[in-house]
Amino acid sequence: MSNKKTMEQAEFLYQTITALKMHLVKRMKHRPETVCCDLTMPQSNAMLIIRQHGARTIRQLAEGLGVAPPSASTMVDRLVEMGMLRRESSQADRRVVNVLLTGDGEKALAEMEKVMLGVFADLLAYMGPCMADQWLKVLKKVRAWMDEQDRAPDGEVVDGKESGANV
Repeated sequence: MSNKKTMEQAEFLYQTITALKMHLVKRMKHRPETVCCDLTMPQSNAMLIIRQHGARTIRQLAEGLGVAPPSASTMVDRLVEMGMLRRESSQADRRVVNVLLTGDGEKALAEMEKVMLGVFADLLAYMGPCMADQWLKVLKKVRAWMDEQDRAPDGEVVDGKESGANV
């Protein structure tokens, strides 16, 4: 990202993604009949990590969220109070406590995803089929780039030029 145009494009992308995230949060808050509207974005992210990876310790959850273990512990306490998560001692080592989703937590995530899918379906319909296909092609390239970055050693940035930036 060395030239001015790239930085302007990066800024627009950042602003648009941020606005989209806020739009999703606003749409969920307008559905007070659902459990998902009571969740903050970090709480939702914690629950999604647990759903994707299974039982997590507080330390593992903190690493996944990029927060300190005490912050993750406080968040888990709140989610346990809400009935979204439960703590369970490890069968292998009783000193280890794992955090798992409850049925209510799974239901809240399903409700949240339903709202988000509705927003994205509305957006794709607004864009029209041709532009939606183009956008999905670009997002597949974004996902491939993220996968490359995830496979790179810590701190190393993969430029991706050899894989072709043209879409």
